[in-house]
Amino acid sequence: MTLAAYIRDNREAFTDEALRRAAADAGYDEREIAAAWAVSAEPVPGRKANARAIFTVIGYFIGVFVLASILSSIPETAILGLPALGAGLLLAMFLWLTLRESNPPLAAAFRIGVIILLVLPIVMALVALGVCIVGNAGPRA
Repeated sequence: MTLAAYIRDNREAFTDEALRRAAADAGYDEREIAAAWAVSAEPVPGRKANARAIFTVIGYFIGVFVLASILSSIPETAILGLPALGAGLLLAMFLWLTLRESNPPLAAAFRIGVIILLVLPIVMALVALGVCIVGNAGPRA
């Protein structure tokens, strides 16, 4: 394996400094390390890109819920709370599908957010149903 391939394969797992130190310890000089670094310099989505994407999606969904809450709390616009949630979810699905090529970490974060928002109410309803069934199944006097 060449030094450039080693750097490319391990950039997500190790810091740049650690990779440079490992290459120097393996006997490569600074010129060879710089050349390998330049060859393997294509952007790699790392932990920072993933964390930024996750926080962006969390902020987006908090914003959608705040907007829906505000709309629901005003008597004149109370009927618009649920459509605002639906529109926010549809926009999240659209962003998930359109950002897959241009920004994969953000698209993956939107995908996870959409899945959670679709599955969580179903799980909560099933838990509530189970509690109701178990609660009504006791002995009757």
